[in-house]
Amino acid sequence: MGTGIPADTAKGLAAYLNSTIVDSYFRQFSGHTQVNASDLRSFRHPKLYQLMALGTRVAKSFPDQEELDHILKEIVAIDSRPDL
Repeated sequence: MGTGIPADTAKGLAAYLNSTIVDSYFRQFSGHTQVNASDLRSFRHPKLYQLMALGTRVAKSFPDQEELDHILKEIVAIDSRPDL
């Protein structure tokens, strides 16, 4: 049986998927906010070390949307403006 992924990685992935930039992307290209497994497999995501760093930053308490977007921008160096 599998052991799953480390907690920091899982939290980082959850934080990334809940970011404004990812939400905006899905709304532009899929027309809805429902995401299926094939969407996730084809979706570009940060490198593992970036997801782990993001997970570490949000581990104690999940930040509000503005802070989450700020942390994500710091870690993966992307512009998280919703109008992209």
